[in-house]
Amino acid sequence: MRSAFRGESWDVISEDLTKADSATLTTGKGGDGNIQYATITSLDESPLKPGLLWVGTDDGNVHVTQDDGLTWELLNDNIPNNPEYWVSRVEASHHALGTAYVSYTGYRRDDFRPFVYKTTDFGESWTDISSNLPSGPINVIREHHTNPDLLFVGTEFQVWVSIDGGGSWTSMKLDMPTAPVHDMKIHPRENDLVVATHGRGIFISDISPLAELTPGVLAKGAHFFEPEPRVRWVSPDLTNYSSSNFNGESEPEGVAMYYYLSRESSDSVTFTVYQNSLPIAEIRGAGEAGIHRVLWSMEKRIERSATEQDRLREGGGGQGGRGGRGGGGGRGGPSRDNVRYAYSSAPEGRYLVVMSVDGQEQERSVTILKDEWWMDRR
Repeated sequence: MRSAFRGESWDVISEDLTKADSATLTTGKGGDGNIQYATITSLDESPLKPGLLWVGTDDGNVHVTQDDGLTWELLNDNIPNNPEYWVSRVEASHHALGTAYVSYTGYRRDDFRPFVYKTTDFGESWTDISSNLPSGPINVIREHHTNPDLLFVGTEFQVWVSIDGGGSWTSMKLDMPTAPVHDMKIHPRENDLVVATHGRGIFISDISPLAELTPGVLAKGAHFFEPEPRVRWVSPDLTNYSSSNFNGESEPEGVAMYYYLSRESSDSVTFTVYQNSLPIAEIRGAGEAGIHRVLWSMEKRIERSATEQDRLREGGGGQGGRGGRGGGGGRGGPSRDNVRYAYSSAPEGRYLVVMSVDGQEQERSVTILKDEWWMDRR
């Protein structure tokens, strides 16, 4: 059904799109077992064209309409080795009109093979992109909104990612507990993957470097990914809240900067933050091959006068500041940096960051944003 009036009224735009098999339909009690079939389980409209709809059902049907429901095409015979199991997800592409994805789950029939398919011609032909995915029901598939080759699937056990359009898959489990992944959403502004699980809550992962991870990047010796803007959040006073026990883990403080090394670096990886050509922070990162993250704590260093440095040395050191996460000095205890520099919050604005590795430099800009939401709440 379709509503053009925000749900005030509805129009029927299709016949029954399921198989409507009497053996799986339950009227009161009856049918085969206690599971009722013949329902639509997934519906997605193309973000590129209103009225281009993809539909999947729990009894294995996949349909498409290109005219807002005036005509529907059943695609089952076009899908190779089609199991005609429960369609767990249909996903319309953000990049090409004729491209879509469909996943099936067969665990209700004791079939735990992964089933994921892709079409590029409105369902006339399909390609199996399950590739090296291990056994396990597929519950959801998502395509990235800026990189058509970046795909994610959620299984009964974890999240998998592909950077080559489904040619191969890599586990994204990391420190996420084993849990059934029932749904995923890619936040278009934050470039975060939001994962909903059965019984383990919500998990969020910054996937901005993955969106930039192309074959060209992988062929380079080193690559500095474009940093996402960072809001300097204002923490509210929690003393008047009714409970201080209900809380979740927040994202790490500071500006996240990701980089890729194709091989282990013979030297340390250094990030220098500049404000108007003046270096205000230095962070050191890991030199092993792979994708890494460093955090700049959004603090700037200011060099003390020689007199003040001498006074601090005579007094046994100063409080100093945090410098950068992963390097740049600690908050407590005397250190050379804490004597030489004082630390304060870097103001909102744009900064230049230079990554130095193996004698090569790469530049990126990073922006600290004001917490406009806090101003609205006051």
